[in-house]
Amino acid sequence: MTPTTPPHPEPDPTTVLRPRSVADLVGVVPVMLGFHPTDSLVVVCVHGPRHRLGMTVRVDLPPLSHADEVADEVAGHVARQEPEAVLLVAFADDDVVVAPLLLALRSRLADADVEVMEAVRAGGSRIVSYSCADGACCPTEGFPYDPGGGAMLAEAVVGGHEVLPDREALVERFAPVEGAAARGVEAATVRVLDEVRALGEGLSQPGGDPDVVRAGWDACLAAAGRTLGVDGPVVGDDDVAVLSVWTGTIVVRDLLWTEITRETAREQLALWREVGRRALEPHRPAALSLAGFAAWMCGDGAQAMTALERAMSIDPGYSMAVLVHTAVSGGIDPRRWPALAQADVVRTVPGLGDSS
Repeated sequence: MTPTTPPHPEPDPTTVLRPRSVADLVGVVPVMLGFHPTDSLVVVCVHGPRHRLGMTVRVDLPPLSHADEVADEVAGHVARQEPEAVLLVAFADDDVVVAPLLLALRSRLADADVEVMEAVRAGGSRIVSYSCADGACCPTEGFPYDPGGGAMLAEAVVGGHEVLPDREALVERFAPVEGAAARGVEAATVRVLDEVRALGEGLSQPGGDPDVVRAGWDACLAAAGRTLGVDGPVVGDDDVAVLSVWTGTIVVRDLLWTEITRETAREQLALWREVGRRALEPHRPAALSLAGFAAWMCGDGAQAMTALERAMSIDPGYSMAVLVHTAVSGGIDPRRWPALAQADVVRTVPGLGDSS
C-alpha cells in the first residue's frame, strides 16, 4: 500500500481560514498538513452549511495499477467521518495517475453518498479543474496560481501556522541527535539511571512503591515545568535524562500523559518532541509516543504519525505508540478520545493517592 499521511483532524480552531476560491483552497492545504505536499492526493472533508473545513487525508500518488485499491482505502476513511461533502486536490504535474485515481475515488464517494464539491490538480504553477466544464473560468490547460505565495498561505503564516517545505523536513524534526551533541544527555542518563536503581524500582513495572512513583512523577513535573511555555523549548541535558528515564515507568508515563489536553497540546508537543530526539534510543519510545499524542490533540496528524512511527521503529510493540497510531490512522477525531483521568492512574498504585 502507498504511504499516507493519516486522516488529519480539524485545524486549530483558534485560527479560522476561509478559502474563497479554488486557488485559496489549494493554498490552504499545506497549512492543514503542516508541509507542502508533492505527488499527493489530498481529500478535505467539509461540514455544515458554512462549509467548515474538517479532517484531511493525504496519500502518495500510487502506481496506476493500484489506483482502485487506494481509492477504496481513502473513501473508507472519508466515509467514516460522515462529511457533508469533500474537496479533492491532487498535487502532480500530469494526469497519468491523477485522472484514473480521481475517477475511481469519485465513484466510491458517490456510492457512499458523499458529494465532491471540487476536484482539481495543482501542478507547477497551474490548477486544472476536473469539476468545472466551463472553459471561460476553467480552461483545459488550467489557470495560474502561486504555489508558494498565495493569500491563504500568507494569512496562515502570519496567524502562527508553520508550513514546512516538504514531508522530509517534517520527518527530520524527529531525527535523533547523535554524536558530540548527545554526550551531555548520555552522561546525565547514566546518573539518573543510577539514582532510580538506588530506589529499587524496575523501570518497566506498571506499578510499584508509591513513594518511588511519586519521586519520579515529581521529578518529571519539575523538569517539564522548567521548559513548558518556553519558546523552543530549550531542554537541559539533565531534564532530558529525567523525563526519558522516568517515562520508562508506565505509571509515571501515564501520569504525564494526563497532562496533555487540547489546551496544553502545543507546548507539550514541543517538549516531548525535543526529549524524544535527544534521549538515548532505549528511552525514546515513551517520549515519542507522548509527542505523537500531543500532535494528534492539536490536530497535527502528520507530526503525530511521524512521531509514532519513529517510536515503533525502536520498539514495534510499544503499547502506547501502537494504541495512538491505531486511533490516528483510523481517522478517529481526537475530540472523541476518552480522556485519561489522573485519578484513575493514581489508583493503579495503592497508596499513591496518599503521598504528598
